[in-house]
Amino acid sequence: MSNPIDSIQAQLAALRQNFADQLPQRLATIDAAHAAWCGSANVSTSRELLDEYHRLVHSLTGAGATFGYERISHLARQLERYLKQRVDSRSAATTECFAEAAVLLEAVRAETLEIKPTELTASADIDAGALTSGQHLVYLLANEETAASDIESQLQNFGHPIEIFVSGTALQQAVNVRPPAMILADTVLSEGGQTGIEVIAELQRQQSVPLPVIFFSSQADFATRLAAVRARGVAYMPKPLVIEKLVDLMDGLVAHDGCEPFRVLVVDDQADQAQHNALVLRQAGIVVEVMNDSMKVFNVLAEFSPELILMDMYMPHCSGTELAAVIRQQPDYVGVPIVFLSTEGDRALQLEAMRVGGDDFLTKPIKASELVQAISIRAGRYRTLRALMRRDSLTGLLNHAHIIESLKHEVARAVRYRTSLSFAMLDIDHFKKVNDNHGHAAGDSVIKNLSRLLQQRLRSTDIVGRYGGEEFAVVMPETSLADATGVMDEIRCLFSEIVHQAGDADFTVTFSVGIAAVPPVTKVKALQESADQRLYRAKHGGRNQIVSSDS
Repeated sequence: MSNPIDSIQAQLAALRQNFADQLPQRLATIDAAHAAWCGSANVSTSRELLDEYHRLVHSLTGAGATFGYERISHLARQLERYLKQRVDSRSAATTECFAEAAVLLEAVRAETLEIKPTELTASADIDAGALTSGQHLVYLLANEETAASDIESQLQNFGHPIEIFVSGTALQQAVNVRPPAMILADTVLSEGGQTGIEVIAELQRQQSVPLPVIFFSSQADFATRLAAVRARGVAYMPKPLVIEKLVDLMDGLVAHDGCEPFRVLVVDDQADQAQHNALVLRQAGIVVEVMNDSMKVFNVLAEFSPELILMDMYMPHCSGTELAAVIRQQPDYVGVPIVFLSTEGDRALQLEAMRVGGDDFLTKPIKASELVQAISIRAGRYRTLRALMRRDSLTGLLNHAHIIESLKHEVARAVRYRTSLSFAMLDIDHFKKVNDNHGHAAGDSVIKNLSRLLQQRLRSTDIVGRYGGEEFAVVMPETSLADATGVMDEIRCLFSEIVHQAGDADFTVTFSVGIAAVPPVTKVKALQESADQRLYRAKHGGRNQIVSSDS
């Protein structure tokens, strides 16, 4: 199987070579634009020709910076700035103006006779580990294999694949072959003493980047905790382990790697530069959609739902600042970050672009790592703020209003494209008894455990929400009723096996499900009512079961 990083590198190299191959033709087009501007006697026509001349030179400036030809970009920028002064001037161009522009253009032409690209590579500084599989292998170092097996069975219910080691040597060998997402380590192994900490300390010394390690121990003294910190441990849990708290810690450590990749819309009329930026972002694991026609951007906004829009300043028909202003007119996209990427160095123009709707302004040339970092910071902040408004505070799932909003969107899409969709409603059985017998904190823990299990066991394309109280809703696009029933039944069985803890008490809980589908239902309200009625029948038919038909 080909390496995705190598494939992207090859595409980036091809784009850079393509830029070099097309330089003569690009320069010829600019020469023609210069000649047309100089030869125009009509003032109105002259200004239109000057605008086109400036746009072509601006494009060359940006492309040179993007593909590593910094000298060409530098000289083209000088011509671009001169032409921009003429664009902003109300006076007619003179013979002297034409001559000054010709001198600057000749400098650009001379530089293209001997092309020497700089070492500004598009992707050398991107972390190749950014593309992740979504699976988070965990190594467990313990002194009792039986107890370790109990931990393994509980963690696997929450989607964490576990490998057990009772020997420090075996653990070190496994890490050398396949590094895990994290390690759980007992501070004391069968050899006695603090050998668990010593094994981890030695292991960490061999890593260029420390592995995330959670220590657990029957000892709570300061000296043992300090030794764990010095071994680069990120957390320390006392025995006996509370699985819910351990899973919370583990989810926090892998949340960055395991979360959905950011979604970025790139808008640039220059196809090669748009593709270059898209490849750089994709190499970092970001999902990218490219638009070369700014006039058609609304065609993809609704379907793609970007978390950030990256656009050029100067585009034909509709400039970047104009496009930003139009996007901001739409209530659904008022908060989506807009980042400009351009060679424009005029701070006044940059501020004007941000005034009409931009959130940031990046200047070419820019290192790949800096581009990825700037985009990730902005998109991450948008995702966080959006989540605070849309998500339930206890579970992190969509709240009632937004799960219904998502359901409406997906039903409309299923009907439009004639695909299947299933909608499941879940209710925790005898939840009042959990609160009465074990307390509301235990009830909250049960709700969190179910929400976590749903997130881990369902696909990334499935949508999960807290419908209210102990009720949950799941929207499963492109899923038949039979397939949805099978998936939900698997989750129902797994949840029934999870051991919840409240003080010294251990207990298990079950849930019931009602499922309806498109087709045959095609209306959102009817779909909700059908799933709710089937859930009611599941609850009154004995609980801990799924009802997915009316028979």
